Amino acid sequence: MLNKINFRFIDGYIVFDDSLIRRKIIPIAQVKLGEEQFADRSDKALHARLNFKRAVSKIIIRLQAYKFNEQIIRN
Repeated sequence: MLNKINFRFIDGYIVFDDSLIRRKIIPIAQVKLGEEQFADRSDKALHARLNFKRAVSKIIIRLQAYKFNEQIIRN
């Protein structure tokens, strides 16, 4: 269901491909990048934490896009 939504993430906005409607993304306060954003390949623990936080952020953005898409369809 979430993979069927066609959107792009541009400058803090979710832009839907079919209707070109822009919605501002709700900030993700729970996932903050700390020292892991400066991780290199040698430090595997920090790099794994960075990959995990990026994956969680992508899922949250997809959920927001799905919610916005359902609001657009209802209206």
